Amino acid sequence: MLPRGTRRKQKMVNLLNSHIIIDKNIAEELFSNESYVQVIYYENDGKLMVARDSDDMFKSFHKAKKELLKNKNLLGDKSINIREMIIDNDLDETNRSLEYKADTAMNVLNVFIK
Repeated sequence: MLPRGTRRKQKMVNLLNSHIIIDKNIAEELFSNESYVQVIYYENDGKLMVARDSDDMFKSFHKAKKELLKNKNLLGDKSINIREMIIDNDLDETNRSLEYKADTAMNVLNVFIK
């Protein structure tokens, strides 16, 4: 049991059952109310980039794939299925917390996964 007045610290971006789980606050700030996102994985950098589907500049620079941004739970967390990317790039599919960088100026989420 946690001491009174403390909260369980959780990572904001996780890999769970071949889905990227994104904390509500990050998802709202970066993706607003979008139902779809653009996703691309750069193997050399071990970086998965996620942007709003409505971001035409991101689409023109990257050959990204459109993915559904699903509601994960009642807390407002979001999920993206990346099973195909895991298979295509032979990525570790172990459930875990992931390092990330939320670029609020560009509305892009960079997730580091190998």
